[in-house]
Parts: sequence; structure tokens; C-alpha cells
Amino acid sequence: MCLKSLRLNLARFLVVVSFVWPFINTNYFLPESQVEINFLPVFLAIGLAPELLFEDLISLFLIVAAVAAAAIWGTVDSALRLIIGAVPCLFLVCLYRYFLRCGKELIPRPVAYWASSFRAIWTLRMTNLGHAEFRVGRLSPRVQP
Repeated sequence: MCLKSLRLNLARFLVVVSFVWPFINTNYFLPESQVEINFLPVFLAIGLAPELLFEDLISLFLIVAAVAAAAIWGTVDSALRLIIGAVPCLFLVCLYRYFLRCGKELIPRPVAYWASSFRAIWTLRMTNLGHAEFRVGRLSPRVQP
């Protein structure tokens, strides 16, 4: 296995970690922090394979133009927020195209099925079901004393 394929497979692993672990809770490590670091593993993957960002130059130039417009006319942190959101998305598309050319999947099917079921269960658990409360007394016939 050559160094390039090792780097790209490690980047693939970091993307899978980012997909499986939907939210890394930083409150355990930094209790006063308000930061979500969903894309942190993807940024590490970008550090491993930065050449993939330059495969789609048109999209990269569009991101640069949008960041420049946000820096000029937006709020103080709008350009940084745009970079944090757009660059990982561009990298994921380029990494997907690379693995598609190699005949591989970016996220293996068993991992995708497992993660999707985990996310569905997690979403149901975190959803406020106060309006859909199940009470046995409402469904059973009323007994008059």
C-alpha cells in the first residue's frame, strides 16, 4: 500500500467516524464551551489529503468568491462560518468522487446501515414526545365506580 492510498484511507476512516458520531459533545471537556465540532474529523482528513480540494476548481473559486463577499458585506464571523461549512462539504464530494473512481464506497454499506439505525433511534430518543404521550388510561375503557 503506497503512502497516498494510506492517507486517503485514513481520511476515509475519519469521514466515517464523523458520520457515525453525529455530535461530539465538547461539554465534557470544556464545560463553558458553546462549540459544536461535527466537522473536526473531516478537517483532520483535509489535512491528510489537501490535494483533493483542488480537483474541483470551479467550486473552490465559488467558495472563495462567497467567502470574500461574506467578509466584505457580512458580519464579523460570517466568512469564518462559511469556510467551516463549505470547505468540508467540498472535500467530502471530492473524496467521494475519488473512491467512486476506485470502485469503492466512501462509507461502507454495513456501517451506513448501522449508523442510520443508530441516528434514527437517537433522534427518537431526543425528540420531545410531550404532545404524543401514551397513556394507558386513555386507551382503556373507563370503568365507572
